[in-house]
Amino acid sequence: DDFARFWGENTLRSLERTPIKSRLVVRTRDLSKSLDRLARFTGQPPDNFDISDSHKNKDRQAPKIRKLIGEENIARAIKPWQEKIDAELRKLSEQ
Repeated sequence: DDFARFWGENTLRSLERTPIKSRLVVRTRDLSKSLDRLARFTGQPPDNFDISDSHKNKDRQAPKIRKLIGEENIARAIKPWQEKIDAELRKLSEQ
């Protein structure tokens, strides 16, 4: 719960403090499908985004930790924060 609160509070704080023109929100699971958006946002050619080594530094312990804690417990802990963050993103996208 402490980690979920830390993640949620800091994510919301970042959203509130970052000007809209300086903000691009892409869910982690969608990064590899969003290279064109990232290129447009940064003004870089899409070819500059090489994802061939994207998991080179992937945390090898994460699956073990997720199994130990339990997917259901993780989902339950982050759910209230995820709902707040999703609501904030919807609100910000309407501006």
